[in-house]
Amino acid sequence: MDRKRLLRVSGLLLGSALAADQLVQWTLLRDGFLLGRRIAPFDPPLFDSEQQAKLEELRARAGAAGQPAPLLDFDAELGWCSRPESGDATYAFDWAGARIGAAALAREQAAGRTRVVAVGDSFTFGLEVGPQETWIADLQRARPELEIANLGVCGYDLVQSLQRWRRDGVALGARELWVGFVPSQVLRNVTVYMPAWRHWTPILAFKPRAELSSEGMLSIVPCPVRSPAELVVDVGDQARFLDAVGTHDRWVSAWPSAYAPQGSSLLHWSASARVILTALEHGGRAPWDELERRPSETVELFSAEFRALAAGIRVRILVLPDRDDLARLRSSGKAYWEPLCARLSAEGREVLDLSAGLLEAGLDREDQAWAPGGHYSARTHALVAQLLEARLR
Repeated sequence: MDRKRLLRVSGLLLGSALAADQLVQWTLLRDGFLLGRRIAPFDPPLFDSEQQAKLEELRARAGAAGQPAPLLDFDAELGWCSRPESGDATYAFDWAGARIGAAALAREQAAGRTRVVAVGDSFTFGLEVGPQETWIADLQRARPELEIANLGVCGYDLVQSLQRWRRDGVALGARELWVGFVPSQVLRNVTVYMPAWRHWTPILAFKPRAELSSEGMLSIVPCPVRSPAELVVDVGDQARFLDAVGTHDRWVSAWPSAYAPQGSSLLHWSASARVILTALEHGGRAPWDELERRPSETVELFSAEFRALAAGIRVRILVLPDRDDLARLRSSGKAYWEPLCARLSAEGREVLDLSAGLLEAGLDREDQAWAPGGHYSARTHALVAQLLEARLR
């Protein structure tokens, strides 16, 4: 084939590829979705119909009084929090499995009992089981000398959990602080906008996060929105969204073209580039990669956050693995969260890892051990309580 013919064929192939690319761009990708999956650029930063419906709900609540509050309500400091259960309650929490309001703050500690505050996410709160079926309620029945306040909130990371402890838990005068930790959820700690981390999450919210300076100094980036109305505006306006998130969210800062305003990048005008950009942005979300790499931002953050806790209270870190964590532990023979636990233990933290006991019971292979949404069933909560009881001293 002579040179001119080669150039003509190459030009024809290139033109055909460009034409096909633009055909896909203006047909299949026109609405920003491909096979039901959101394709970059993510303007607005909503990834499914459930999040869109949540935004409309928040818009309605922000614009009208008297709207019913959800289980998790907006919180300007923490991003979201359990809503009050009575008119005089500031924040709802759980004593002995019975949900009551903040009036219990004034309750005197019974003689001979140890008051404990537990913080964490839905595995601490006990989502998908009744309040009397949580591991906290089971443990308190087995160990009546314990008086446990459950301040767990669905979706929380470490900084939210510790901030809730400081704001709502310190006043309880507890002797111990228990911090529940689910390894698979560790990457919550490096985002400030929940859907940027997990595109399918039903939690449409911004949150605070902890950061470390190059000198290793810990700082807390506050929640970037201060009201439901501000949240609605910032999600609906890409420039405001980017200004709110700044450089604090790992995925938004790592792939700015994926979150840039529609049409502001050359990558937005090519179907192929958009699909590739979407695939790249989707990566880097394996929790085992985060905890096993050296150095790990999250390991350093956990270490710094626990160092920042005020002295004078006993802190126990409870590892509460989910089903995927247990399955990976069985297949690999090692816990990918072990480097984090080893670091915390070396620094004098008390870590109670329940994974071995749950794995020995074969819970990763039993559907009955798990609620429909993937949380512990009542049976598994009971086993968690038994494992904890055996290790408490």
